[in-house]
Amino acid sequence: MKYLTKKWYKTMQKTYMYLPLKVSKKAENFSEEYYNELYKQEERRYIKLQKETKKLLIKTNKSDTFDLVQAKKEFKQLHKNNIKNLKYKLPTKILNNVADIRVLALYKASASIKKEITDYCIKQEILVQKALKDYQKYYDEELKDHKGRDIQNFNLHDALIRNIIKEKDKLVLELELSEGNENIKNITFQDYKIIEEELNFINGWCLYKEIYIVDNQYELHLLIDVPTIKEGVKLKDLKLGYFTIMARDIIID
Repeated sequence: MKYLTKKWYKTMQKTYMYLPLKVSKKAENFSEEYYNELYKQEERRYIKLQKETKKLLIKTNKSDTFDLVQAKKEFKQLHKNNIKNLKYKLPTKILNNVADIRVLALYKASASIKKEITDYCIKQEILVQKALKDYQKYYDEELKDHKGRDIQNFNLHDALIRNIIKEKDKLVLELELSEGNENIKNITFQDYKIIEEELNFINGWCLYKEIYIVDNQYELHLLIDVPTIKEGVKLKDLKLGYFTIMARDIIID
């Protein structure tokens, strides 16, 4: 990938952190009492939402009865994940000004912190949009009249890679294009050469693509999100990887 890189994708994840934030004067200073009060309030809201969701699912025979203990565990884990994400996504300069990261993870912030985060997110959005526009400009100029436009218009975003079949003269990607869609769509690369294959991409999700014409051949770049399995059971993490392939022709089934 030349434009829609891993770094670009990670930057994109930093563009919306300000959206759920609500200003609270109590968030200006550290207060264990305020944190505990806020945690219980948000936990009750989460439990209420889960109860309502379970009722709907039970009516359609798609779920078991509501489990209060499980709901509390889920909320606790979500809260921990929010804290971790904020520490990872926000710059140290902003984090050092936050009175209590736990409160921020419950979507409450002082007016000054919300402004700092909002300004930071907007700057990230500018970087994200610039890369998208730069690639689009390249594509429009270089491939305006090329049949490669048909491939560019084929939407691979969130396509699940079910299988990769490698043969001597062709490579086939078997894709599931949307959740609940059991129809597998094949993309066949004729007379191919793999340029980059960082991970095992089976059961990975296609995020973004770029396409180029090099020496009268197609060069397709994919950014893929791959589940990383630990302890052989649980999906603990997602890992980004590049898959780049050159081919004489690309056939979309």
